[in-house]
Amino acid sequence: MGEGFESDSDEMELNSGSVPVSVSDGLVDCSPGGIEGDAEDPKRGGSIAWNHFKEATLPNGKKKNKCLHCNKLLSVQPGKTTSHLIRHLRLACPYRAKLFPKKPEDTSKSTVQTQLHGAVLSEGESSIHTFTFSFEKVKTLAAHMILAHEYPFNIVEHKVFNEFLRAYTPYYKKISRYIVRKECFAVYDKEKERLINILSKVNRVSLTTDCWWSGVQRIGYMVITCHYVDRNWNLHKRVLSFVNVPPPHNGAALAKEVHRVSNIFGISDKIASVTVDNASANDVCIAILKKDHNLLSNLVLDGKLFHVRCCAHIINLLVRDGLKEIENIIDVVREGVKYLFGSKNRLTSFNEHRINLKLPPNKLVLDNNTRWNSTFVMLNTAYTYRQCFTKYGEDDDAFERYCPSETEWAEVFEVCEFLEVFRDVTNLISGSNYPTVNLFLMELCRIKALINAQLHLDSKKHMHNMAIRMALKYDKYWDECDLLLSFGSILDPRYKKGMIRFAYMSMYPSDYNDKMEMVWKRFHDLFEQYATIYGDTKEKGAESYSDYLKQPPSTTVGNK
Repeated sequence: MGEGFESDSDEMELNSGSVPVSVSDGLVDCSPGGIEGDAEDPKRGGSIAWNHFKEATLPNGKKKNKCLHCNKLLSVQPGKTTSHLIRHLRLACPYRAKLFPKKPEDTSKSTVQTQLHGAVLSEGESSIHTFTFSFEKVKTLAAHMILAHEYPFNIVEHKVFNEFLRAYTPYYKKISRYIVRKECFAVYDKEKERLINILSKVNRVSLTTDCWWSGVQRIGYMVITCHYVDRNWNLHKRVLSFVNVPPPHNGAALAKEVHRVSNIFGISDKIASVTVDNASANDVCIAILKKDHNLLSNLVLDGKLFHVRCCAHIINLLVRDGLKEIENIIDVVREGVKYLFGSKNRLTSFNEHRINLKLPPNKLVLDNNTRWNSTFVMLNTAYTYRQCFTKYGEDDDAFERYCPSETEWAEVFEVCEFLEVFRDVTNLISGSNYPTVNLFLMELCRIKALINAQLHLDSKKHMHNMAIRMALKYDKYWDECDLLLSFGSILDPRYKKGMIRFAYMSMYPSDYNDKMEMVWKRFHDLFEQYATIYGDTKEKGAESYSDYLKQPPSTTVGNK
């Protein structure tokens, strides 16, 4: 069999019709002397093949070339030619993979494949242009895919994922998770620089902060979001920072993080307001930030609009306080849902009752007791399935104690109907794709009227007691009027000045006139400050508008 590889040719053609190439290309030199190791021997010459073969004499006296790796015997050709020896090493030797190792792929270089790419523009028309396959672009898009869909880095190493891409184009090269991780950071840095460039062209920004504690990880997090309006009056929001804040989570630590982020993005002198939750640490944070000279010198109205309390958080505190009045009913429903979630068989049996009763296929929800809206969804869904609770309780004696009575179900319905308004208000004012500052005052009046209506219903004790708790919390947080929310209503052409009177008469019946005058004066001061910076130099126009601002507040909603 060894004779089958013998040839008198010094070169071999790898493909039919190809230009002959040296078969020794890529052969590893295993000898200490390298390629020229045996060059001094005139009989053997300087071929690299002699580093892998030696002459052996058979018992019959015939000489052979013996492979040092697999002990294969090959013939000795006249003239000591070695092409058949190298051909053996390349094609037949069991150790050929080590002798001819593949060069590592250079993933830094793009593999380019140019094709014609067509697209139909309209009936009878088409567009044809060249398409270029770029491996660099593939890596970048892979990073975007991972970031957008929150995939793990090692998805690029999955077998089927790579088979899919190779089926699409043979030019695709496998990407390691280390490369794609590096690419993700490069994408982040690029987007960060782009955002810094955008914010450099913006005059004012508003920040919102949020902090929470991960009970599982035992880590505190802080997110800082920037809101701004571009030159085309489009509202934007961008997350600037989402980081772990090491303890202590006090006001000084929070202020330090806001300072760090604002300096990185170059907006420390552009911050108009900061919206925070109602916590003592946030109050300290705001006080520290307002001491920054660079920030304070650029604040409007000397910082009177700087600190904004999160209205959605206030509503959360307000409703949670009211729900304490029916805590016993909530606990019964919550424990019942937990019991059903404890076994797949229980859920299956419960679902069979739902099908028999022809109820909608909504899923039971277990609430998070720190978020009232999840409690509302849990109660509302449980009320829909109240008949299933009763039927399942008849089959399972252990579940019977988790079935509210008819009276308790009636109370759950009344509470859900009451809280539905709070849910709608929260969803409305939490929007991020449209302005919300002009909506707050009207919605706060709506909540105030709803609470006052329940205060006069003595027949429903649980609702009356809920309203008392919520009214106390409402007055605590809205005892002082919020200038920014008031300005938003004034600037809304549907409400204008009349909304202030309408709202303040409901919210501050004893001194609404004084508060209205104060708000109107501050609004006038705000206009004058902006007129000085951005206004027309024509004094006549400025004076005429100042005269307009000095008009007394209108008594009718919608009047100028």
